Amino acid sequence: MPNPVNKINWTPEQLKYMVEQHSKMTNSQLADTIGLKVTSVRTKLYEMGFYKMRLEYWTDEQVEFLKANYKTLGDTELAEIFNQKWHKDKGWDKKHIEKKRRYLVLKRTIDEKKAIHQRNVDLGCFSMCAVKAWKQRGVSPDGTIRFWKLGDSDRPVPHIKVNGKYIHWNRWFWEQNNGSIPDGHFIVFVGDTSILTIENLRCISVEDYKREFNEREVVNLSDGYVASMITFGNKELRMQVINMPDLITAKRTQLLINRKIKQHGTEQNRRS
Repeated sequence: MPNPVNKINWTPEQLKYMVEQHSKMTNSQLADTIGLKVTSVRTKLYEMGFYKMRLEYWTDEQVEFLKANYKTLGDTELAEIFNQKWHKDKGWDKKHIEKKRRYLVLKRTIDEKKAIHQRNVDLGCFSMCAVKAWKQRGVSPDGTIRFWKLGDSDRPVPHIKVNGKYIHWNRWFWEQNNGSIPDGHFIVFVGDTSILTIENLRCISVEDYKREFNEREVVNLSDGYVASMITFGNKELRMQVINMPDLITAKRTQLLINRKIKQHGTEQNRRS
């Protein structure tokens, strides 16, 4: 009797090969090796009881337990309870609980979330969070240098880890080479903050630092801002002044001179 259309006559050699190799090869690889479609190979493996991934579905009991307790217990704690009550080959974790809650539209109110958080605090659930995170990610050793931007500045500032804490690299490196920093002085970079050499550092007093900072702020004023100071809010005139670089430079110079005169007067008053 002829075979039905699309029916495959599996040979003993093919079946033996699939049984031996199904855990070592993908279904696509098996299909290519045997010379059949991947759907046929997958279906035959299922018939023989071999699965690449077997889904484990929620039972009615598990769903009812989730509905009864999600308002008072957090997802992590629920996952721990599920692991104790119901065995699952791959185990239960927080993601399984979250996904099922979203599917069932089981949302918590703000008050319920606060109550769960307080319960976790009372149970000490957060006391070891940092320690566990360090163990998982690894702790950077002393001497590690990191570049961070501080405040609104775009300049990355180097920090070095010393005795388990990050401190300013420039102050630390200066003291390693020149001893203690005098009171009322800063250690600043001469140029690029990524150049970590003693030649790129200098010790400067607080007064000099403020003066240089103020001068730098004036120099960094945008052309549009300087033009607006010249034109007193006249937009049309401001657009014309922006295209006059010599005038912009002259105004910046005037601002610097005015600031230096003011600082000189302040210093004279302090001395008197």
